[in-house]
Amino acid sequence: MRVKNNKTILNYSRMKKLMFLFLVLGLLLIFLMIILIPLHVNLYIYISITIPIFASLISFFVLNSKLDKIRGYYYKKSNPFMFQFFQMLTDITLKEITTKVYGDELENYIEIYEKILDLTPDNSDCALSLMHAYFFSGDFQKADLIGDTYQKKYIKEKIQFLENKTLDYNVLYFNLRKSKKNEPLSLRRIDPGLKIARSRLAHAYNRSKDFKKAKQLSEEILSEFPDYPFALYTLAEANKGLGEKIIAKELFYKVHKILPEYSKPIESIIKLSLEDGNPERAIEVLGNYKPEKAYLWHILAKYYYVHQDYHSTLEICERALSVNNLFKKARKLRKKIRKSLKKSKNS
Repeated sequence: MRVKNNKTILNYSRMKKLMFLFLVLGLLLIFLMIILIPLHVNLYIYISITIPIFASLISFFVLNSKLDKIRGYYYKKSNPFMFQFFQMLTDITLKEITTKVYGDELENYIEIYEKILDLTPDNSDCALSLMHAYFFSGDFQKADLIGDTYQKKYIKEKIQFLENKTLDYNVLYFNLRKSKKNEPLSLRRIDPGLKIARSRLAHAYNRSKDFKKAKQLSEEILSEFPDYPFALYTLAEANKGLGEKIIAKELFYKVHKILPEYSKPIESIIKLSLEDGNPERAIEVLGNYKPEKAYLWHILAKYYYVHQDYHSTLEICERALSVNNLFKKARKLRKKIRKSLKKSKNS
């Protein structure tokens, strides 16, 4: 998604003229009302004057708020700590900070993230990375538009991730990026060699079913950064999409070995085992994976349900609920199975 200057972003001169017009109109109407008060004018006339006054002043404040955001103050709302940090630095400019954070790769960084949003416009985490990049580049209008569009979605999904650890995409990048964002005083390079950005682009190619491009890009990253887990994961995804299941499994296991707490490679291995009609292997993998995840057991329960093995479905649902008794999908499936078993017993 390339962010362009469009009707949602008014230019400065137009906004200033509108603000001035509404302010003058509001003041004139107030002045007129003051003149008419001693004349005991009809109540309806007062009301007809009062409404435009409020409308004019409200319009003025709305436009003023929008102008503040276009100047780049949206960043203050979305990331106040970073904004205060910049304000404290009296001996370094935003441009110098940008050089320290992005090196000479900011343009390439922006280009990659724009491409990611073209491919996966629902990707709020990448959108916020792009918003920060626009801010550092001085393009506050684009930063504002990205923030307006994605900020609420990003916050909601991040909370979802922190609560459940099962966000469908970008989970792989949170742990690394959290440490970067929480240490702004160090002014570290956020993505040397753009390996994170390029891995995310490879993931976006996978999501848009362009597995060949994803594979090629992942291999390029791994040629520069061997055993980089994020690129290994996107390479595994690409091989899975291309039908190379054995290679994909090996790569998912490799990612799991490097990042044992990360559940998505295990989820992919389970799904591949079930696609091969091998639920026993899926059970073995799940039994060895710690800590247990209720949603992983639920994947296996759904497999048995589709294959009409209701007793095994019920057993696996119970296993999922022993891990997380509040897991709604497993509770719902268990209820459905119990109802079906009861009905078949009575018939």
